[in-house]
Amino acid sequence: MDGFHITRGKSDYGGGIVNSGTVTNCTVYNNNATGNNGTGGGVYNSGTVTNCTVYGNSSPGNWYGGGGIYNDSYGMVTNCTVYGNSATNDGGGIYNSSGTVTNCTVYGNRATNYGGGIFNSGTVTNCIAWGNNTDIENSGGEVKYSCFGGGTSGEGNIAVDPMFVNVSGDDPTKWDLRLQPNSPCIDKGTSEGAPDYDILGIKRPQGAGVDMGAYECIPSIPAIISHILGKKPLTPEEKNAADDNKDNIIDVADIVHIMKQK
Repeated sequence: MDGFHITRGKSDYGGGIVNSGTVTNCTVYNNNATGNNGTGGGVYNSGTVTNCTVYGNSSPGNWYGGGGIYNDSYGMVTNCTVYGNSATNDGGGIYNSSGTVTNCTVYGNRATNYGGGIFNSGTVTNCIAWGNNTDIENSGGEVKYSCFGGGTSGEGNIAVDPMFVNVSGDDPTKWDLRLQPNSPCIDKGTSEGAPDYDILGIKRPQGAGVDMGAYECIPSIPAIISHILGKKPLTPEEKNAADDNKDNIIDVADIVHIMKQK
């Protein structure tokens, strides 16, 4: 399944989609996992979910939960934004049951029980879980190289505001979960298991390392122009990020390369 909008679905398992194959570039919103055993308000996944936006779904039952996504032991969720979902039980954004969640951004979700952002008993890597009523509840799983509130336990984890471009207002469709240029999540992920491209098709990494979350921050074009004109030299790390076409020269060709990826 590629490029679909899935909305207003209702089912005990996977209100929007029950997936054991591949779901790519889809928007899954305003679905509901009904009934007391409702699991996976947006997606019930035992396959792969990649480059998807999952928002405004709910799992109001008393079973596992997973307001946005229920990811079972065979599931892989990569490069997804998951926001504004809710679960009565666990995992308002994602309930990760022994599966893998990589380079996802999880924001503004709620769970009545545990893990407003992510309830995890699998593996979470290079993710941002921020601004949820609780960000991550780790239940025997592994969380690494991720940004989340409430602690930094685990390799490479940080607990600091990721600095999204815009999360103001009550309309989540107007939020922009890309990273600001000075975000502490830039270059702080691990290349191990990271996808080659982000949710927008931008090549990873753009700088010294992989960024946390679904978006890879592209270099600032004004900063590159200032460097070319000799007004404000770039640091070695900034030069590495600005050399977008990787020819070891900072010039107009890098600006053209960046624009082609937008």
